[in-house]
Amino acid sequence: MNGTSDEGICKHGGKLQAASWRQNACSRRIFMGMAAAGAVGLALPRLFGQENAVKGGMMPQIGADGPPEDASSIAKAGCSYYESRVGTLLLPDKSEEEFRSILKTVRSSGLKIPVCNRFYPAELKLVGPEPRLKEALDYAKVVFARAAEAGVEVIVLGSGGARRIPDGFSAQEARKQFVAYCLFTLL
Repeated sequence: MNGTSDEGICKHGGKLQAASWRQNACSRRIFMGMAAAGAVGLALPRLFGQENAVKGGMMPQIGADGPPEDASSIAKAGCSYYESRVGTLLLPDKSEEEFRSILKTVRSSGLKIPVCNRFYPAELKLVGPEPRLKEALDYAKVVFARAAEAGVEVIVLGSGGARRIPDGFSAQEARKQFVAYCLFTLL
């Protein structure tokens, strides 16, 4: 150990060793302790009869992302909401019946669904020499309609694969394509 402030000690298997906190090195025991503290934080409002503390803005809401079949477990864990990927919950490339079945599964948990992430799949390219903008727009129409039905208020674009600039393609041109597509989709 060189004594710098970014170093600390973690206990691993009964042995002490130096660990750089910049590298996020810590033991399973420390991780489990942090996870337990988070669980206690979720449980405190219920333990003290403050179920409305989250609704009243006194505590942050804690949600979880996962497959639809895990929504009930997420609710039982004390989360305030359920979050999922667009392709997993809203199923824009599947039938209405499949979408409604998944939505029914999540709704049976009692959790609201305010957020979906990963808007576009990687194969639906938004930039490059042959962007699939017509398909992306059709996809977005289905996503927005189903999001409204599910009560989703926020869709996180993310979609790194769909936005990835192909090798050899102008980054400036890709930015122009992306901004134009976003403006067209939102207007």
